Amino acid sequence: MPESFYKTVKKYNMLSSGDTVIAGVSGGADSLALLCLLCEAAPRFGINIHVVHINHRLRGKDADGDQAFVENFCRTRNIPCTSYIYEVEQYAAENGLSCEEAGRTLRYASFERIAKTYSSPKIATAHHLSDNCETVLHNILRGSGTTGLAGIRPVRGIYIRPLIETSRSEIVEYLRSNNIEWRTDETNFHAIYTRNKIRL
Repeated sequence: MPESFYKTVKKYNMLSSGDTVIAGVSGGADSLALLCLLCEAAPRFGINIHVVHINHRLRGKDADGDQAFVENFCRTRNIPCTSYIYEVEQYAAENGLSCEEAGRTLRYASFERIAKTYSSPKIATAHHLSDNCETVLHNILRGSGTTGLAGIRPVRGIYIRPLIETSRSEIVEYLRSNNIEWRTDETNFHAIYTRNKIRL
C-alpha cells in the first residue's frame, strides 16, 4: 500500500520540501494509515506534520477515548497534535444544519485555523478510493448530473488526498501487516446518515 500512496503523491505533486502537512486524524483506520504513511514519507519529502483531531461530542466516552488515543499516539512519536472539542448537535441546531454538515464545517474550519500558522501548509485528509465511489453515488442521488461524476479531487488548493487511489481493503491490510491498532466508530455502521446508507 505505501507504493500507491507514493505514486499518488508524485502523480499530483502533493508534497514539497518545507511543507507542513496538517493531517486530520480521527483515530480510525483511514486517518491513522494516512498519518503513518506521512511519517514514513517525512524524511523523503522534507515535510513536517501537525495532527488535528476533532471531538464532536456525539459519542460520549467513545469520542473522549478517540481523542485520548490520537493524542497519545502523537505524543509517543513527538508529533504536534491539536485537539478541538465541539458540541456539534448544538451547532447544527443553531445554524440549521444536519449533524453531518455541521461536523464537516467545524472540521475544515479547524484545519484551516492551524494551517494559517504555517508559511507553507498542506491539509491532508484520509479520503480513499471507496470514499470517492460513495461520493459519486451520493452526487448522482442528489441529482448533480454529469458534474457529480468527478467525485473527490486529489488536490484542491492546499487540500491533498494522498489515499484517493487506495482502496479501503489495502488500508486495513497495511495497518494489520504493520501491527498498527486503530479505533472503530460504531456509528459508521448505523444507517442514519446518507453517506452511511450508501456505504452499507
